[in-house]
Amino acid sequence: MMNRDVLNDLYQINYKSEDLSNSNVKAKRSDELEWKTIITVIEEIEGNGLFFLSSQDPQTRHYGISILKLVEQFDQAIYNMSDTVQNQGKLPGVPTTSNSGTSKGHSRSSSKFAADIGTRLIHVLEDTDFLGLIKPFKNELSVPERSRLSKLKNKKNILVKLAESDYGIDSTLWFRLYPKLLDIFFERCPMPVAMCRSIVCVRMVQMYEFVFEFSESYKNYTSSLFGKTSTNIPPEVLVNQWRLYLIFACCSLTSTNEQKISFPSQPTHGRKKSMQMFIQHQKITSAKSVFRMVLPFLRSQQPMVRDAVISGLTCININIFKTLLENLPESVNEWEVNSKARDAAEDRLRIEVIHILCNITNRFKSDAFIYSDEWMIANLVSIIKNVKSFLSVPLVQTDVEFQRLRRYFCGFLENVFIGLQNNSDLNKWLPFEARIGCFNFLKEWCGVGDSADVTEDRYSTMIKRVKQLKETTSTVAILEVEKKALQFASLSTMAILCSGPIKQKIEVVGKIAVMSFDIPELMDWVHVLMCSDDERVNEMGNLALRNILHLNLNNDEIYQVVLKQCYSKQSSSKVTKSFFTIFVDIVMKLKQFEGIPFDIICLSTVMIGHEEYEVRISAIKLLVFLEEKFYNSSAVNSFSECVCSRSKLVFQKALFDISTHLASLHPESAYVRISHLTMFFDHVDEWSKRNTLTCLRPWVLTIELKYTEDTQDIADQNSKSKSSTNKLDIPSIMVLNNLIEITVKFSSTVLNEVEALWVALGSNLNNFDKIFEFIMNNCLERKNPMMVKYSCQIVDYLTFCQPNP
Repeated sequence: MMNRDVLNDLYQINYKSEDLSNSNVKAKRSDELEWKTIITVIEEIEGNGLFFLSSQDPQTRHYGISILKLVEQFDQAIYNMSDTVQNQGKLPGVPTTSNSGTSKGHSRSSSKFAADIGTRLIHVLEDTDFLGLIKPFKNELSVPERSRLSKLKNKKNILVKLAESDYGIDSTLWFRLYPKLLDIFFERCPMPVAMCRSIVCVRMVQMYEFVFEFSESYKNYTSSLFGKTSTNIPPEVLVNQWRLYLIFACCSLTSTNEQKISFPSQPTHGRKKSMQMFIQHQKITSAKSVFRMVLPFLRSQQPMVRDAVISGLTCININIFKTLLENLPESVNEWEVNSKARDAAEDRLRIEVIHILCNITNRFKSDAFIYSDEWMIANLVSIIKNVKSFLSVPLVQTDVEFQRLRRYFCGFLENVFIGLQNNSDLNKWLPFEARIGCFNFLKEWCGVGDSADVTEDRYSTMIKRVKQLKETTSTVAILEVEKKALQFASLSTMAILCSGPIKQKIEVVGKIAVMSFDIPELMDWVHVLMCSDDERVNEMGNLALRNILHLNLNNDEIYQVVLKQCYSKQSSSKVTKSFFTIFVDIVMKLKQFEGIPFDIICLSTVMIGHEEYEVRISAIKLLVFLEEKFYNSSAVNSFSECVCSRSKLVFQKALFDISTHLASLHPESAYVRISHLTMFFDHVDEWSKRNTLTCLRPWVLTIELKYTEDTQDIADQNSKSKSSTNKLDIPSIMVLNNLIEITVKFSSTVLNEVEALWVALGSNLNNFDKIFEFIMNNCLERKNPMMVKYSCQIVDYLTFCQPNP
């Protein structure tokens, strides 16, 4: 049941029946009606104040703020007067309400007529967190806007100051936040918004003819100032004001009913004034009427008019999005491939409609309202398929006119994909093969990876065509800007398309086929993104890798590539940091282990000696996690403080101490750990080689080389002769082969560490003869002077570990 406060707000107050024959009761009823009339007038005044705030003129906005402040004063006066009247009517002995309402902290919730504190537009402007409101736009702010923002951030009532200010940067910030503020007003103060909307919709129709005349003129902005218009206001000013009204209407209109309203299809010069008056005094009450009025403007050759429509329709509230889709021109789904048959005006309309849909779906990308409606989903997916099909035509791929369309398509596809992934059946609407198709299409435009040459060839063709035009320099410059924008848009969308299975079984004519992304090419593409000098490209690479690993961590091919990249020498340490930290995050959250993951344990141990602080933090975190999970111990955690030290000496010592600790606790796993630690040794940089050898030494100390119990013949690769090396078992041969390879390839750069490794292995007296025998047999088999040289070097190392050389 509704409480009394709600009833008061709606002016639907129920009281006990009173004696209407009593003159005092009649007077009281008439007073209440008068108060309600006054309140209605005040709300109309507040609506007018909001209308003034929708002006591009700072002086008008200043008047609007003054009106909104005046409304608050009216509220206070009404509260005081109505409270006094109520107190005078109370019976003796009943406590009176304190009349301390002059302070803002006083609650007026008990009043029938005065609005509560915080419910007026001026309160919303004063209370809204400006920094929170501007945060989503920070990346879009210009340098002057950022500078101004830094000066404003510690001030109070920033939004009020911006609205009243006549400083150009302040006005820019105000209009940037204007649609967001309208959404807040619509939610918290619906009555004044409705009042203002009524005025705005009338003004939109009144201004329609002037906007229409301007859109139909093929003149540029400067010459249009001298055109024969029905107003002395410059068209630029008029269109900009019309844009603000359109934004207001799109933010606040909720009705989708059919409405009979007439708009001229050509300028009305010479028409009777009665006809003009009829047109100008029509009132829009339905979103359908707005769409019918403004969508044709997208065909205009005047960019300012098109931009005004785009700005307005981008701000529509979610309740009328379906109505917008219903009212889109049919040509949006009918793309003409033949260049001779194409209509330039229709092409402009199609491109800008995709632009608008890109903006709207970006605002509502995770909203279940859209992605729970199958009709809307089908419509959006149909548009995506038709646009992709059109953009895939060879002639279109080298057409400069559709460069912006490619960028809008990327954003539109990305937003719809995210919406479907979060709220609907993605495979139903965008199946696996469609995802691969879109990814490969965008790959040819991103300019990164194996298809970079294709991208450059297309742009070369476009530039050759552009040079045949009159305004060559400006067009080439615009194309360069659009090229960069398309690269970022396509990379962002490709990164999002990676969020799904990389392989999937598809049923084809009763048979099962396996479709897959080209995994080596995909991982190379991710690596190139991470190696880029551009931070935005790096972020997209990080996102792509995270999305790939999220559902494909158990894919062995991807898993091995990531492990190799974590070990490998990179152009920058930030690449290793990205690969490793993302890998650690995903492993700790999602990895299902079938046994002890020695490969990951070895990787995290090596990374404890990495120069990047974030890498070391992730390494110790993963190592502690794995030790607790598989060994039910937390001993490694005691080294965390040393690992987190910024001193190289400290964390390098921690690396050796942790390896020694693990080797003493789990000597039985020495062979498998040595295998994993040496697997990618060829690919790591010199610093990582030293770290790996530091990790190896404690494990090598635990090794005792063994002969096989059953002697087996092991064929040499180049001969069928049998070798006595088969006396050693396979694990022992693995250890010796790896150490010999490291000695041959890298002893010149990491001499001390290699020597320490052989000394550690030879410190076990039982190993000396076996090592000597193994290297002697190798020399005889290979018959290579270099092998003899390195074997002598190994023997020299071994002599140092013998008590009696």
